[in-house]
Amino acid sequence: MSENVKTKIVKKKRINFARLLVVVLVLYILVCFIIYLYKEPIRHIEISGNRYVSDMDIIRGANLDDYPSYVSVTNKKVNKLLKENPLINKVTLKHGIYFTIYIKVEENIPVFINKSTDEVCLSNGKMIPNEGKYLGLPVLLNSTTEEIRTNFASKFATVKEGVRLMVNEIEYAPSYNSKNQVIDDKRFLLSMTDKNLVYITLLKVNLLDSYLDIIATEKLKDKGTLYLDGDETRHSFKKFGDE
Repeated sequence: MSENVKTKIVKKKRINFARLLVVVLVLYILVCFIIYLYKEPIRHIEISGNRYVSDMDIIRGANLDDYPSYVSVTNKKVNKLLKENPLINKVTLKHGIYFTIYIKVEENIPVFINKSTDEVCLSNGKMIPNEGKYLGLPVLLNSTTEEIRTNFASKFATVKEGVRLMVNEIEYAPSYNSKNQVIDDKRFLLSMTDKNLVYITLLKVNLLDSYLDIIATEKLKDKGTLYLDGDETRHSFKKFGDE
């Protein structure tokens, strides 16, 4: 019996040089673009949210004064560098078009001067040297625990700036009962620029925002003591001599 042997012919595929050339060209352009982006320096820096730290200090602190590569600057890197400054709490960095870097700063603001140490207390409770840079800050006359001082600083920093500027002096003033037992160990006495005194407690520091409204609404022309440390949101006022 004879068998027919079929021969299988294998066709060789031809390389499409035109298509290969297009792929190589696209890859070349892509690589060149990436290299261009990596080497291209920052052209413009916009900074917002800062008041106590100058733009130049931020640029230098973030090592951006030599305008490094646009893509080499990251949010994590800039945050790590700038948070070494106690006045800076947080930084948000964004890359914009035309090789622009946007830096938004959240500061730890100076809130008062600690008289006993001649240091400035920031809104996060940290203390920095008093170098005479921060004018108009109230003075804390006596000592408190670090925890109470830190809590007061963080809450006082949220009060309207116009009211904060009216505070001359701060005194830590816990209240006591007739047996000399502490009733409220988180109470403070504020001396205001309009000659009034204000008692406030840590839980109700936000009531200071209503200070000017209370004075105006109740037409308090006499000078005295305003008690904002009572129950709920109630307050009372006693003029000097009636206390």
